Amino acid sequence: MTSSPTVRRTAVDAALAVGVAVTACVAGRQYHPAGWAPFDARAYLLACLAAAPLSARRLAPVWTLLASNAAYAVYLALGYQPTVGWWTPAIALLSLAAQRPLRQAVPGTLVTAAGILYSGLAAHLAFSLALAQALLVPPVALYLGHTQRRLAQRGEELKRLAAKLAREQEERARRAVLDERLHIARELHDVVAHHMSVITLQAGLAGYVFDNDPPTARQALATIGTAGREALDDLRRMLTVLRAEPDEPGADAKEPGATGPAPEDYGALGPAPEDPGPPGPAPEDPGATGGGGGSLVPAQAGSLPRLERVGELARRMSTAGMTVDVVTEGTPRRLPPGLELCAYRVVQEALTNAAKHTVAARVGVRLAYLPERLDIVVRDDGGRGKPADPATGSGHGLIGMQERVRICGGRLSAGALPEGGFEVRLTLPTGAALSAG
Repeated sequence: MTSSPTVRRTAVDAALAVGVAVTACVAGRQYHPAGWAPFDARAYLLACLAAAPLSARRLAPVWTLLASNAAYAVYLALGYQPTVGWWTPAIALLSLAAQRPLRQAVPGTLVTAAGILYSGLAAHLAFSLALAQALLVPPVALYLGHTQRRLAQRGEELKRLAAKLAREQEERARRAVLDERLHIARELHDVVAHHMSVITLQAGLAGYVFDNDPPTARQALATIGTAGREALDDLRRMLTVLRAEPDEPGADAKEPGATGPAPEDYGALGPAPEDPGPPGPAPEDPGATGGGGGSLVPAQAGSLPRLERVGELARRMSTAGMTVDVVTEGTPRRLPPGLELCAYRVVQEALTNAAKHTVAARVGVRLAYLPERLDIVVRDDGGRGKPADPATGSGHGLIGMQERVRICGGRLSAGALPEGGFEVRLTLPTGAALSAG
């Protein structure tokens, strides 16, 4: 069982008082010149009484100073030879200056100076030497104690500022999570609105061709079913965003394995990819119906970023001095717009991070379309020359990536590589894995 700091400090002060008392008694017993009263039991008692108040020097510094000076003055008045006991008032003064403001410590300095002067005169020292001793020791003790007090106050102020900074950082992180969730919710709202537009148009198409073109009507109904299921999934994600609390275990945007410089919001690298606007009528896709004639089946909303635009994003980021290689494995396929948006934003944030924290880096982007999931790896080699300052970022980009991936049921890891550089790895469930989630 560990003792509290107060108990430890009290034990130290008690040990100091015992040490000073023992030293004074031994000195009085061993050093006894002629002409002084014998060092008897009363002398032992007074020497101990002069040192005993030091055990309370932190709890009652004023009382300690007065009691030690009074006991030592009585000791001298009874004719006992001066010993090291005169250091007791000096130690008490140092403690008083360390615990109390100057308006209390300065009067204590005068009391201690009078006691030391009396000790010098009682020892038959020259008046000039006794006066010099009285004028030198108390001010030094006052200065040392006051300096200790100021250092302690600065330490407390630093602790207070550190605690305030930690609270502010937690608040900023909490606000960043909330802001990012609202941003994600707005984007998912646009995705759901797009699904509703598809369903409305397809329902109108099915009603229009129901009697004359049954295959087209069946295709429109199938599209309605697919869009409805995707809309429900995206709506569930959006409600998850709006319901989750920042301090929930699943809402923590930082992962234990996320290390290295944190990605940030899109910076001064030119205009960022446009945010999705309100969905409107989508362009026609002639091959979507499987039937002949003109089609009213809308394609995917062009205003929402999709993975097919990663190549365009890589070319734009190359203007910042990077070399970006995009490799696609497997057969690219259509994914729910919410997943496409999440994957695109993660790639965008990872490339932005590489541009901000490296110089002339080579970045590889790998998109792997697997049967039940989508794997994305964005890895840079650290670049060359002097890297950009990673301390300038807020780290909110990582929060945003984690929030998006968590909502989509995926996994994200980001961290520095042992050989240099930084890697962001994303896994999103698709197909049957998505439905099971």
